[in-house]
Amino acid sequence: MIYNENKLARNKKFVHGVPCNLKSWQVRHAIEKVLNRLKKKFPKDYKRIRSRVEYFSALSKLEMRDGTEGHWKARDVDEKTFWQNSAFYFDPDNNPGEVLLKDAVHKNAIANVAHELGHVCTREKDRQRRRNLFNSEWISEMCADYYAYKWGFGRQIERGRKTRDFRHHGPGPGDVVAGYRVTKNFFLRVLSKKKGAG
Repeated sequence: MIYNENKLARNKKFVHGVPCNLKSWQVRHAIEKVLNRLKKKFPKDYKRIRSRVEYFSALSKLEMRDGTEGHWKARDVDEKTFWQNSAFYFDPDNNPGEVLLKDAVHKNAIANVAHELGHVCTREKDRQRRRNLFNSEWISEMCADYYAYKWGFGRQIERGRKTRDFRHHGPGPGDVVAGYRVTKNFFLRVLSKKKGAG
C-alpha cells in the first residue's frame, strides 16, 4: 500500500469522513474549507474527490526536500486486481489514492490543498483539451490549477505563484510563453501578429 497504516492508526483524525494524519490544525482547516465550498457549490467535483481520496497524509522530509508542498498519489493496481476489476480500473483516472501535504503552518495551505484536489478531479479529457501545451508536466499542473480557479481559489494560487517552481508548475493566466498567452481557463492561445510586422 502507498500509505503507512500504523502511522495513520496512531494519529487518525477525519476531514469530511476521510482519514487524516496531519497534525497542523491550519492544514486540516484548509482541507475543510476547500471541501466545504466544493460540497456546497460543486457537488459533482466533491463526489469525485470523496470517491477517490482515501487519506490525507503528511509528506516526509525527504519528499519536501526539493520544495514540494503537496502531491496526489493514485494507487497503482497490481495485475490480478486489474483483471478482476477491469471495468473500474481500465481508466486510471478513477484509481483511489492519497493526498500528501506539507504538515506545517504555511501561508499557501489553502492554495496547496485546492491545487492537489484539482489533480484528483483531473480526467484524461481535461489533459486532451490542453495537448497544445509544451510538456505533459505542465498539462497536468495547469489542469489542476484550472479546477482550483474554477472553485474560486485563484487568488490564493496567484499569491503563492512567486514561490512556485515555474519549471514544474508552468505559467498562469495572462502569462506569455513562446508566443502564446495562457487564458483564464488554462488554454494556450497564439498571440496575433501585428499588421506590418516582418
